[in-house]
Amino acid sequence: MIHVQSSGQQERRGSAAVIVIILLVLMTVLLSSQLLRVLREQRQVQTDVLAIQAELISDAAIQRATQQLVRNPEYRNETWHIPAGMVHASHEAEVQIDVSADKTCTVITQYPVNRAAKVRITRTQRLVP
Repeated sequence: MIHVQSSGQQERRGSAAVIVIILLVLMTVLLSSQLLRVLREQRQVQTDVLAIQAELISDAAIQRATQQLVRNPEYRNETWHIPAGMVHASHEAEVQIDVSADKTCTVITQYPVNRAAKVRITRTQRLVP
């Protein structure tokens, strides 16, 4: 038995296929844009976490300078290297600590040292040992 299709049926099938393809393309575009948005948000959250950790490291550096000044009134500066594992399993930190004669402490924190994207924080505070 041979089925013969009218030209109207063929046109409807062709139109349905075009509609399905257009819908698939639209869904792909929407999903791609959502994926990119999620990836951007994830990167921002990671940057925010690094900034918070760098702030905490800066706080610790101020406390370290205060303790060093109590132990040694001549204490003026150091570069404090914090190895991986102390703050994060794979990130190192570096803090430059400078104490002036009037006991004003400036700390410059770079975290993480071993990544291209790093946070740098400078904080100045008068120490009261």
